Amino acid sequence: MEQSEVGPHSFTANAIYGPDSHVSGGEVHCTIFGPNANSHHQSLLIGILWPLGRGNVGYGSNVGSNHTGRIPDQETSVGEGTFWGLGSVIKFPVDLTSAPYSIIAAGVQLPPQRITLPFSLITDGPGGMNQITPGWLLQYSPYTVARSEVKFANRRTAKRHDFYT
Repeated sequence: MEQSEVGPHSFTANAIYGPDSHVSGGEVHCTIFGPNANSHHQSLLIGILWPLGRGNVGYGSNVGSNHTGRIPDQETSVGEGTFWGLGSVIKFPVDLTSAPYSIIAAGVQLPPQRITLPFSLITDGPGGMNQITPGWLLQYSPYTVARSEVKFANRRTAKRHDFYT
């Protein structure tokens, strides 16, 4: 798509990139990478459905994996504005479409599940379970939402796609 970019230190196969999306490190396979989504660090994205984009992938994130050899690969569906923290590991299937603008904290291992709580902070909890704090972003970091709106508007250079931002 217009103004999307895959950098020289990236590997991509069978992926669709939305306008103003950027990948400058790591691998992207069998993924719909929506508008203004960014992965500027070494990371791995496999089987991600992220049509609304507007998020970021942190360094070392492994988003989408099962590779058990016992069942076919599935996918991870992602809501708008998701932030994948450093070294997060997301295992198939995960559905975050009803949890827009959520943050998966650094180092979190997210097992198969569906999360329907927007603006959440998802961290590691006791006993290997995830701890989900709904609305955390609005209560403790509203600046992040405001900053993101300005950042995405400033990064928008596509002229023929006015369906986002």
